[in-house]
Amino acid sequence: MIGILDSGLGGLAVAQEVRRLLPLADLRYVADQAHAPYGDREPAEVADLTRGLVDGLIGAGAGLMVLASNTISAAALHRLRADLPGSSFVGMEPAVKPAVAQSPGGVVAVLGTTATIRGPLLADMIARHGGGATILPVALPGLVERIEDGMGDAPDTDAFLADRLEQAIGAGTDTWVLACTHYTFARASLERVLGPGAAIVDPARAVAQQVARLHDLGGEGRADAVTTGDPDRFARQIESLALGLSFDSVGAA
Repeated sequence: MIGILDSGLGGLAVAQEVRRLLPLADLRYVADQAHAPYGDREPAEVADLTRGLVDGLIGAGAGLMVLASNTISAAALHRLRADLPGSSFVGMEPAVKPAVAQSPGGVVAVLGTTATIRGPLLADMIARHGGGATILPVALPGLVERIEDGMGDAPDTDAFLADRLEQAIGAGTDTWVLACTHYTFARASLERVLGPGAAIVDPARAVAQQVARLHDLGGEGRADAVTTGDPDRFARQIESLALGLSFDSVGAA
């Protein structure tokens, strides 16, 4: 079984790409909505919360786990690999390298939570892969909560984004990195605000491709989703996203 975890809905963007590539894999999605959002928490606390989710997935039979969150990956991935060598983990990192490679004007904005934007992982990615490009880190506090509340494509989200992206747009940014999986579910709003010439780099598919390379667990195509929050609300949230992925059950973690 493949375990996919996040603080909320964002990792579902990765889960649907995993299902597309591995239609027979068994999946369990875990959302820690009782402690969401993670983006404003200290890395040590995020690592501790993640370890609890991972232990639950291992107990349920997961052999490969996907940390479908930049915030979680930065805080917990190295520690989990060190502490649990018998399990396989796939994490996420801001897609600075491919964004710089495809940027025609060499101006790239990285959109993420406060923790990701201020964290050492992004700084390291910029130092290693930024080259001669101009990299503009942009924190978007509040966007995760909007998406969790079903407002990722709402008209006032356009205004929210236009206000917070004004400086990066004015700087001539032509390539935009989604460094938070939740932001996939605000893509339509982003496209309206940024206009038709903007390139948006979403790492969900690349992460799923890495999962497919590592996956050798067989399966019957089952999928379930659990949350530490309200399972009825979680089920409604999943339905509202109109994913290319259906779950056999949605319940409490």
